[in-house]
Amino acid sequence: MHIMGTITFWVCILVSPTRETAVRLTSDMRHLLGSIPDDTRLCYFRIFNDMQEALGHKLFIENISDAERRHIVKTMNPKGIDLRGIYAEKSHEIRNDKQ
Repeated sequence: MHIMGTITFWVCILVSPTRETAVRLTSDMRHLLGSIPDDTRLCYFRIFNDMQEALGHKLFIENISDAERRHIVKTMNPKGIDLRGIYAEKSHEIRNDKQ
């Protein structure tokens, strides 16, 4: 997604039904969400406008334990809800602002 002429990078934590976590970095959130199973939740995301910052954050999260990743999710998203709906709302707002 492009906002005001810049590329936006998303660092995401996905949680599977077995509570395993996966870390992803994308500049195309729609593609990412379309490629993950329906039973996998998007439980955390952080947005960056700088690729190096996004990559550094992704590497940090990848190099901590699965339990620590779950703690980050719990801190930022206490109910562990699937944030796909919030992404869709924000994406819709951004498209409407551009029109």
